[in-house]
Amino acid sequence: MTIDISYIKETVGDVIAEGLKETARAHPVDPLDYFAKWLLHYRDVQDNCAKFGEEEKKLQTDKEEYLEGLRQEKAKIDAEEKLRREKEEAERLEQERRARELEEARSKDGEEEEEKEEKESTPDEDETESGYSGSYN
Repeated sequence: MTIDISYIKETVGDVIAEGLKETARAHPVDPLDYFAKWLLHYRDVQDNCAKFGEEEKKLQTDKEEYLEGLRQEKAKIDAEEKLRREKEEAERLEQERRARELEEARSKDGEEEEEKEEKESTPDEDETESGYSGSYN
């Protein structure tokens, strides 16, 4: 069985070097136990970092989905508001049109009434100043 040194260097070389450096710096009573615990702690930190990264990605995805939902809801509300304003504007224009028609009808009725009054107040050719018809004389 031969040891593949290049594989060890590439996969765990930096970790072992860092662990040995920390062990030498700490000068523990039991260096082997300290190094073993350091490796376990390193692995826990790496696992937590990976877990945190996954959670962060999920939170980012959830955030994007939530924001998209808000954008869609806002677009829906804006569309409903636009439709409501257009409906109100159409109703206002219809009321104005009806008011104009009513005013025109009243004006026309008023003119007809005035013409009728003028005809009634103007004597006919056959009437005299006294208001009686000359044909009865």
